[in-house]
Amino acid sequence: MQLEQTQPVSLRELASTLFIYKWTILFLTLVFGVGAAVVSVFMPDVYEASVQMWAQDQSPGLRGTSNYADDSAARLKIVLSNVREVIFSRHVLQATLEKCGPQTSAPAVEANDSSRQELVDQELSRLAKAIRLEAPKGSDFGMTPIFFVRLRDGEPERANQVLVALLESFQKRYEALTAEQAQHLYTETTLQVEKSREQLANAARDFENFVKELEGGMSELNSMGGSPGDSELRRGLGTVNERLVPAEADLATQLKLFEQIEIARAGSNESPIVPGAFVRDYPAFDLAARELSTTRIQMDATAARLTPENPEFQSVEERVRLAEETYRKEIDKVIEAARRDIAAKTEAITFLRTQKDEYLGRLAALADRFVEFDGLKQELAQRRLIVADAERRRSDAAHARLTAAQETLFATMDGPRSSIKPVSPKRQLNVAIGTLLGLLTGIGLAFLARNYSQVVRSESDLAGLAENLMIVSVPKVRSPLQKVG
Repeated sequence: MQLEQTQPVSLRELASTLFIYKWTILFLTLVFGVGAAVVSVFMPDVYEASVQMWAQDQSPGLRGTSNYADDSAARLKIVLSNVREVIFSRHVLQATLEKCGPQTSAPAVEANDSSRQELVDQELSRLAKAIRLEAPKGSDFGMTPIFFVRLRDGEPERANQVLVALLESFQKRYEALTAEQAQHLYTETTLQVEKSREQLANAARDFENFVKELEGGMSELNSMGGSPGDSELRRGLGTVNERLVPAEADLATQLKLFEQIEIARAGSNESPIVPGAFVRDYPAFDLAARELSTTRIQMDATAARLTPENPEFQSVEERVRLAEETYRKEIDKVIEAARRDIAAKTEAITFLRTQKDEYLGRLAALADRFVEFDGLKQELAQRRLIVADAERRRSDAAHARLTAAQETLFATMDGPRSSIKPVSPKRQLNVAIGTLLGLLTGIGLAFLARNYSQVVRSESDLAGLAENLMIVSVPKVRSPLQKVG
């Protein structure tokens, strides 16, 4: 057996269903509406007392709002947080109950400490639930933090009385906390001033000890930060460099001349070449070199025309031998003198280099001392700034401590006043909501009953039955004698 697909429900069938179950829907609507009315009638009336307050912009108790000087929403959020923390504290709630008494009378039985404390906690919890803090809506109050404090109670006069007592307790507690905060801030800043002054004294003592250790080197230390010519060490280093550079150049020249002298001595059989510098410094050596050159020229001319056995040839040969001996003696003297001169110049250069290294070492050590000196100066200046800042903050804290008890942190703008009519329960709204819920419940139950009903009320109800089902329509007749059709 195949079942046909479900047909969509038409509006006519929906209306038919609602008409069939109309009495059920009407009954549930009446039951819910009457029940809501009865419940609303027996609910106790609740009245509300409210007051509009604003906070001082620069009060000591509102620290933390200066960072939001351009954001009124953030300032209001901070103020509400501070107020909520104080107004819902146990101290404020207990003080309010002591002034107005509990909302419900205590049972006339003796109670121990634990039960009495439990009753007090219940009253405090009930009072805390009756208090509400609200920010104004739809109004622009600029940068002034404004908020509402509302309190609900079963009696309008008591609501107003409890709200006044609550505001008095809140003001006293907030002023006390503000004074404590100002005193704590003053104590803390005083400790910071003492600590910063102690650190400043230590820095000043270290600086004085450093200056005493330098003794006469203070002028040199101060000159490290000026021009190069202001330092005695730098002037001494410049003088050493002025002497060292030409001395090294002169020694290099002297070494080259010495090499030429040794070459001249090694080549004694050739014509001697005398460096020009030795002509001025060693005239005897120059004269011996000239004489040797002259006799060698004569020897060459004599050897060209005479034989060795000739007395004239032998005489010239003897003169050449004597000139060579004289030349060797003079060149040995020159070499010895050059060696002494080179040794003296080398010693002088070594001394100048030692002086240069000493000056460089002293300058390096002085540079390190200058870095330490500059660091001590900067630390001393920084410590003075820290002391000045700490003293300024202590002065502000002292002013806040003196003015904390004199300033009014919060002021009322409107109220406190209680409502003439109860704000709860809203009976008309409750009856309307109950009637609506009853109507919706009745409609839902009607469709649910129609869905699970086995009664065939129309031809569409037969869509899910078997195909070989015979449908018979029996018309209504008024009498058995009435003719059908």
